[in-house]
This record gives sequence, structure tokens and C-alpha cells, in this order.
Amino acid sequence: MSVLVPLGFLGLLGIGILVLIYLLKPNFQQKIISSTFVWKLSLRYKKKKIPINRFRQIILLICQILIITACAFLLSQPYIPAEENIVYGVEEVVIIDASANMNAVHSGATSDERTRFDRAIEKTLTLASDTIYEANGAITVILADESPRVIFNQVREEGMADFEEGMNELECTFGKCDMEAALALARKQVELNPQARVRIYSGTNYMGGGDADFRYEEIADTSAEFNVAVLSCSPMLDENEYVFEVEVACYGAEAEGATRERTLEISINGADDGNGNLTNLPTLYKQVVFNPQPAAGKTYSEDVQTFTIRATDAEIGGNSNNLFASFEEVKVEFRDLYDSIPQDDFLYVYGGQRDEIKVQYVTADANSFYYVGFHVLQDQMRNTRDILFTQVTDANAIANEGYDFYIYEHTVPATLFSTGLPKDGVVIFLDPDKQINDLCDIELGDVVELEGRTKLEPGDASPLTQYLDPSRIDLTCYRQVMNIGEFDPLLTCDGNPVLLSRNTDDEKIIVMPFNINYSNLSVNWDFMILLYNIINHYMPLTLTGYLYEIGDSIDVNCKGPTLTVRDRNDQPPIDPETGKPGTGDYKDFPAKVQLTEYGTYTFTVLGAIFSEENEERKVFVKIASSGSNIFNEAEVVTEIENGEVMGEAGDSLLIYFAAALVALLFVEWWLQTRENY
Repeated sequence: MSVLVPLGFLGLLGIGILVLIYLLKPNFQQKIISSTFVWKLSLRYKKKKIPINRFRQIILLICQILIITACAFLLSQPYIPAEENIVYGVEEVVIIDASANMNAVHSGATSDERTRFDRAIEKTLTLASDTIYEANGAITVILADESPRVIFNQVREEGMADFEEGMNELECTFGKCDMEAALALARKQVELNPQARVRIYSGTNYMGGGDADFRYEEIADTSAEFNVAVLSCSPMLDENEYVFEVEVACYGAEAEGATRERTLEISINGADDGNGNLTNLPTLYKQVVFNPQPAAGKTYSEDVQTFTIRATDAEIGGNSNNLFASFEEVKVEFRDLYDSIPQDDFLYVYGGQRDEIKVQYVTADANSFYYVGFHVLQDQMRNTRDILFTQVTDANAIANEGYDFYIYEHTVPATLFSTGLPKDGVVIFLDPDKQINDLCDIELGDVVELEGRTKLEPGDASPLTQYLDPSRIDLTCYRQVMNIGEFDPLLTCDGNPVLLSRNTDDEKIIVMPFNINYSNLSVNWDFMILLYNIINHYMPLTLTGYLYEIGDSIDVNCKGPTLTVRDRNDQPPIDPETGKPGTGDYKDFPAKVQLTEYGTYTFTVLGAIFSEENEERKVFVKIASSGSNIFNEAEVVTEIENGEVMGEAGDSLLIYFAAALVALLFVEWWLQTRENY
């Protein structure tokens, strides 16, 4: 039997006080009698009962001593310890950082080719041997990556063989480290074993951690490690010329104040001259001079620079012939050095191939609102879309294929009755006449003129009308829809549909049975929102970015039924729910994709809309900028405090001592009631 609160036994001092009370208590009883006869009878009764009375007094004293003893044990919280919960000796809780900067190696100053992670493994194995064999203790290891976990729990001598084998099989990632979650796991271990000591093996200097026996083990080597990294590259269109804003950095140096000059190479492949001719431009060379200086309030040196690269800049090997309208990929790379993390010396930029969207606008009476609207969208989407707007007024020039959007305003071309509606794009009828009844599953009637301006009202929910406010749009006349067929009413006026859509695998049609000139739609933002929604809904971008960091989650879309994703090793992404590789095929959109590997991810649209051809897009996933900073410093707020285990460590005996106390109190009460009999 053990106790949790030994100080509870101070209650046994009450026994001494009880004995003292009995010693001072008079050994006779004072009674008032009424006559001599009663007095004689009382003496006779007392002489007969004296032996029993003394025995009762002794039992009463023993009972009260036992009551005090039971109370003392209750205060001490007695229990029978369970064997699996007993703490034997010391325990080392080791947190091993498995993030990107733990891949750093010595930068050539020594012949040591081990990474920081390798050195952390070696230190852990040495610590385990000393703790287990010399101190008869145990070791617990927590691997701290994006999802920290306990990989070895309280390993002792009998498990050392498996421990050494498992430790040598551990691999470092190029992702981030959730040190707060790792410390939370360590705190649970310290709560179970107050003698546990916490150690962190990391290249990041963490500050904080509470008042426990906590120590940060230095893994970084400022004398032999430095790192040069390409942190980012952002392409931008500047007056029809692509420019690239590049951010680079250098962390640490062999000697204080050492200057480093490095050559940055920029390769632009698949450059389109605007006529569909793709070429690889000559490599550009940018000389970068680093002069790392101690960062404010930090113990390491750094130099972060940002500059602009133009392919036409003669100083870096460019010329005026290097203008291009799009590109397949750009590679930015430091090639003339060996540093601590080679994986961040380069990155690729994709996304220079803008989606080409062809719009044919057929009208009997040209309306400048649509022309201006699509050109405004072209300017807003110039980095991702290339909108080609073709206006046709000659009936003989109307095309029935080759466009993504076919807009017919005020008229229904005669060619549609012989060839049918276009099958390779979205058909939009603006202010059509009754002839449309012979082409679509819809029936239009006569024009309805309203007495005044009438506000529109929402119809069925649709991506085409998201962010629109119908109360801002009013009409003075429209063509009545007698039968909507299989169309969905998206906006209504006075109960009649004025914007309808049909979206099937075979037909994608939008009908707006009113003239925009009889509405205020064209002069407010809802007009541009509607055009933007139409393009984004039917021609969604697969990706909205081109450069990400390991561990990022992105939302992807698709123009076709299936999107296939593969990393640089041609493997599908990790499924966030299971933590295991998924199929890599996505059918419900938008879909969320977890990026866990550095390098290029390829996104392939299988059977793009209106086309059987596959469409391919790529993104580059880089090491986080904090991972490239091999001497990074961070603060943790999770506190760990050594203390005693305050809780049941086995089978509690409180219930038994409580029951004994109740029984003793009953006996003591009964004896007291018999005192006067």
C-alpha cells in the first residue's frame, strides 16, 4: 500500500490528544439522589457494574483511536499501486525536429557530410544508451514534423535492439515543424513521469517551454553551415512585357562579414512570340553579391534581396528580341555553389500559358456594352486568361465552331436552323425573337412593356448569379417566356423569368430575353459580375497559383469530369483524411489537394469541356522560406512543468477506509448511548 499525500498522517497526532483527555478525565460520576434508600440501591448497582463499565470505557477509547487513524489515512489518500503505472528511474523525452532545415549539411568547411537530422539521431542513440544502461531509465522519442507523434514510448533495455533499428530508419522531411504540438505531447509524458527531462534537437533556436527540466540541444553549426536560397519568383506583365520579381537570401557565413558573389541563372522555355512560335530564350545571368549582416536581435547573419529580371535587359544577357506573350516554364537557379540545402537553390515558375477564351459576338445592332465589358475582363484577367473577342455583323461570316462562347444578340442566325446550335461552346441568346422556339426547349411570347422601372428578383440559385444583387437591376420591358421547358430561371421580373440557363452534357445555353438598353444593368457592377461568373463557371481555372510551399492545401477546379494529380515522383497526393496516398483522381469540385512533396506537381484535366483533348497544368512546391533560414529562431508558448502525479496510480483504498470510519462512528455512538445504563 502507498499513499499520495504523506502529510495526512499528521492527523495521528490527535491520538495523543485523545489519550491526554482520558488521563485528565475524573474517574467518578456525580449523581443527585432523592433519599437514603435510593442511595443504598445506587451503591449496590454501581458495585455490580464497575467491571463492565471499565471494559466499556476501554472499548470506547480504542474505537476513538481507530476513528482518528481512519481520518488520517483518508487525508493521506491510500492506494495499491498498479505495476504498469509505477515510474522507474529517470526518463529522457527527446523531440527531434524533422523539418526542412534539419537537412542542412556542412557547406564544405569540413568533410562531414552528415545532415543535422543524422547528427540528431546519433545524439539520441547515445543518450538512450547512457540513460538505459547507466541510469536504469527509459527514453521516449517524439518526431516533430507537420504532424508530430510519439514514435518510441518509454523504451528500456529489452527494447533497445528494435529502438536502434527504428531510429536508423527515420527520415527527415522538407516540410514544416509544429513544435507546439510536439511540446504538448512531451507535456503529457512529463505529467505521467515527473522525473522526465525534455530535450529538443533542432536547427531552429526555440525559446520558451516552461519551467521543466527542459533543454535545447544545439544542432546548428554556425562555423560550417551557410545557405543560399531562391525564396520566390513572381511573373508580372508590364506593358506587354513579362518581368520577374525574384527574392533571394543568404544565411550565415564561414567568417564574420564574409562577402559572397553568386551567379543567378534564369532560363525561359517555351516563350511564345505572339504568333504561336515557341522558343527557348538564351539563359540570363544575374550577378548577386551577398553581404550577410547580423539580424536585429538575432544571433545569425542574413542578407535578403529582391530585384527585377527583364528578358530584354542587356546587362544580364537579354536583348530587345526577347519579348514574349506567354511561356511554358521559367527556372531560376544558383548553380555555382555548394551550400547546406541544395534543394532550395532553384525553383520553377509555371502558369505563363494563359487560357485562351474565344468569344464570337453576333449582332444585328452592335452594342458597345458587351464589347467594352469583355475587354475590361481581358485587362483584369490578363495574367491568367487571354480573351479574344470577335464581333460579327455579316451573316456570311458567322462561325458555327471554334469558339468557347457564341453570343447572339437581337437575332437568331439562319445558319443555326440548318446546322443546329454550336456543340463546342456555350450559346448565349440576348434579346432573342420567337425564332429561338425552334432551336431550344423554350417558348418565347410577345414583348411586355412595363409602366415604370421594375426591380428584378432572384430565381434559382446558380453560380452564374452569385454576388449579384437583383434589387440593383431594373427593367422597363422584356419578352415574355411562355414555357421554360428544361431551363432554370435564375432572375425574374414581376414573376416572369428574364435570365435562364440550361446546363447539360450536350447543351450549355443562356437566354436573356430583354434588351440591355432597356435596363440599368450595363451601368452597374452587376453587369461585370455576370460576365465574370459566366466565364469562371464554364471555363474555370484549374489552378489559381503557380508557386506553393510544402504543406499547403490548395483548392482546384476542372473543366472536365476528372482531374488527375501527380507529384514529381509520379505519385498521387496524400489524402488528408487518411494520411496515406490517395488515387490522385478528383471528380467533385472544387477539390482540396494537400502538397506534401517539394518539386513539380502536374494537374491533368481528362477530357476538357467541349474537347476530348487533355489539358495539363503545373505548379512548383518549394521549401518554406523559414526552412531555408537554417539559423531561424522561434518562440514556443506551450509550457511544461515538472510536478508530482496527483491522481490514482492504481487501486484506491479510500472507499474502504471511508466505510471503516462510518462503522467506527456508529460503534462509538452506541457505546456513548450505553454510558448511562
